[in-house]
Formats: sequence, structure tokens, C-alpha cells
Amino acid sequence: SAFYCNEPSEPSCIDMLGISRDQFSFDMCKSEVESYLSDVQSYKDCLINEAKSKMADVSNEASSVIDKFNCYARGSSIC
Repeated sequence: SAFYCNEPSEPSCIDMLGISRDQFSFDMCKSEVESYLSDVQSYKDCLINEAKSKMADVSNEASSVIDKFNCYARGSSIC
């Protein structure tokens, strides 16, 4: 299970608002900020899914170790 979570970068327009504060700049930046917030939520969801996937992998590995141990504990020579 391969996940690549792409962390969004902060909208550059935030810094530009210190220079240009006309309505057009604000409207454009508001749109960028809304898009950024949406991307942040997607990034968070991706990280959660990545963590869940890794947790499942670790649990499966642990189960495999337990199964192998129990197999040898029962006296089998091939497990």
C-alpha cells in the first residue's frame, strides 16, 4: 500500500496583501486560501489513511510472528 501525501504550500498571495489591498487582490487571495484549506483537509485525510495502512501492515506482521511462534510451540518443524 503506497501513499504519497502531498503537503500543500501556503498561498503566496497572503504576503502580497501587505503590498496590494484592492478588492481584486482580496477576492483572488480569498479563492486561493479556500483552495489551500481544501488541500489541507485532503492532506490530513491522506495522512490518516497512510497511518491506518501502516498500522494494518504492522498488525499483519505481528500476527504472522505469533502464528509462526505458535506453530513451533506446537512442535512442528516446518512453519
